[in-house]
Amino acid sequence: MCLPISCLKCIVEIEAILILIAGLGSFGFTIYLQIEFNLEKQDDQTHIGEGGMIGFWVISSSMILNGIIGILGGKTKSACLLLIFNLINIALFLGFVALMIFGYVWATEIKNLNINTYCSNNPSLQNTWNLGQNLLCSAQCQCYIEDPTKLPPSYFNYTTESSASSAKRVQECQAYDGWNQTQVDQAQFFRSLEKQYDCSGWCTPFSLQIFYDINSNFDQSNDQCLLSSQQQLQDTCKLIGDISAGAVALMGLMVIFTFCLCCHPTKKDQDYYQKLAYYDS
Repeated sequence: MCLPISCLKCIVEIEAILILIAGLGSFGFTIYLQIEFNLEKQDDQTHIGEGGMIGFWVISSSMILNGIIGILGGKTKSACLLLIFNLINIALFLGFVALMIFGYVWATEIKNLNINTYCSNNPSLQNTWNLGQNLLCSAQCQCYIEDPTKLPPSYFNYTTESSASSAKRVQECQAYDGWNQTQVDQAQFFRSLEKQYDCSGWCTPFSLQIFYDINSNFDQSNDQCLLSSQQQLQDTCKLIGDISAGAVALMGLMVIFTFCLCCHPTKKDQDYYQKLAYYDS
């Protein structure tokens, strides 16, 4: 508040450019999150993840729009645009506080997830996994194993063919065409996890990557995909919290400078609207 008013005005005008840049970055990060959560939401019965994504879309879009409003307001000296710019800044600050809390709370919740309790509730993803496991390498869908000698004894009852044209993943089975959209989305989710993390199985580990390629890492022991997914979600939620915490610090600093300008001694005779809009009487 003791800074010269011209200096405060300059700082606040720079805020609009910073917010626009941060908004563009946030928008790109939101696209990344949408891709990551698009398939995982199939097992989100509470729709909390969907609500978090909506929040990110709203905030990132608001930052871009507000940056443009602030730049136009500064260029045209429009008191109305500057008033809107400052009010949205305050709303964005509160929004990032909420996202920061959301990210850290859910990272802790996911970290503390009791897998035994979760799996005992017969989750939808486990049902889809069981469906795929019972389909591939069965009488309904013969599969191709490159080296049957490496097939574990417990899998000897699997129907295999020597033809390389036989199914190598669940998605190549004819019966797969009859799966509903949720099961298809979850199958693609499993394929992505198996390919990225060399995992297989959901509530329990499984040696064959039945949704990606049953001959991939055939002689290796794979971790269950639930653990890989749990770690991925935990890291993503923590990243949301970290980024939001940085945004809270940045937006908080901007709000402080804004109020310093509004409460500057030279503006003591102005009303609230004039102060918040940098209106010079």
